[in-house]
Amino acid sequence: DRARAQELISKATPHKKEHYKIIKMNKPKTTYEKLKEKEQSTG
Repeated sequence: DRARAQELISKATPHKKEHYKIIKMNKPKTTYEKLKEKEQSTG
């Protein structure tokens, strides 16, 4: 039963990460982030 619980946890974790990514994507970018992006695209 414990192994099953571990399995469920490991299945839930990547989903959490994806969810976090989506939240980050939907958040408006800060000035700092915009500057960082500009730097990356030029350099």
